[in-house]
Amino acid sequence: MKVACPALCPHLTVHEAFQRTRQKERYHEAWAKTNQDLRGRQEKLKLLLEFEYAVKRAADRLSGSSDTDICEGIADVISRLGQIEIVARAPSPLGRLLWDELRGSLEDGTLLREDAKDALSRLGKLVDLLREAEAPRAFLQGLSARLEGLPAREREPQRTGLIVTPSDLRRVP
Repeated sequence: MKVACPALCPHLTVHEAFQRTRQKERYHEAWAKTNQDLRGRQEKLKLLLEFEYAVKRAADRLSGSSDTDICEGIADVISRLGQIEIVARAPSPLGRLLWDELRGSLEDGTLLREDAKDALSRLGKLVDLLREAEAPRAFLQGLSARLEGLPAREREPQRTGLIVTPSDLRRVP
């Protein structure tokens, strides 16, 4: 049963905060399970965080993105990162956005294909762990809660040249 609660309803506010905390905890548990082998490997952890931001930015640019869209986009980019690129179908919209973010760093050598594949594979595993039939955006909601929960200095990671977006280019004096 769904109830159409007005935006100013205090119960809605409490429920949303509770759900946000729950989503963040679920994401953190799945993240820790998937990435326990990265403990102490700061460069890999930073790269994974960059990819989390890239996925979030891409999903935000496509209204109505679901976890299924994220899976397809990640699979599209991973297939393009192989030694031989075989195009069986047109890439998904999210896959195109992710590829556009990565292409420059791949071409100039600041991002290695194997590192990109590893980070994307880890995110794909997270989507699989968090995916729910009743909640088609469970991964995305957990990802958003995780990134919002980071301390201010980590919220926007330093740009290392790994992933450059058009908004980064506008910031150049």
